[in-house]
Amino acid sequence: MNSGQVEALWLPDVQPGIHQLPEVSETTAAMRVAADANPGLRFCVELGAYASLGYWGASTGGPAAARASLAIAAPLIAIIVWSLLLAPKARWHLTEPAALVLGLSIITAAAIAVASTGPIILSTIFGVVAAGSALLLRSCRQRREEGTGGVKGEWTR
Repeated sequence: MNSGQVEALWLPDVQPGIHQLPEVSETTAAMRVAADANPGLRFCVELGAYASLGYWGASTGGPAAARASLAIAAPLIAIIVWSLLLAPKARWHLTEPAALVLGLSIITAAAIAVASTGPIILSTIFGVVAAGSALLLRSCRQRREEGTGGVKGEWTR
């Protein structure tokens, strides 16, 4: 085997451009991965918001009864509002701008609660991740509705 034959083994005969994918499919694939992973992230953000509101209530100053009441009431109010108005199987659904504002308000309150009781960098990271997840969720819903002619349904692939 000479060097020309070895070179032929390393350089397969491939038509130029056959393995190149269009840029749109890469963007769409990345968007699908983000859209598929986002509900899990969103659920973790919700649980983090409830936990931070409960921790805030328990760590505020005052008598033990007041702290216990706040530790229970703050996350409970957020859970009730979220489950009635913002959850995927909510009883009442808000219009898109109002749902986004209410969801971001709850997340912001949780981030402020974390900032008041713990490190500010933790609340900043929580707020950025939560806001990004909320905006991605709304963007995916709009794309899905546009792809189905305004009817809520499955992702069009």
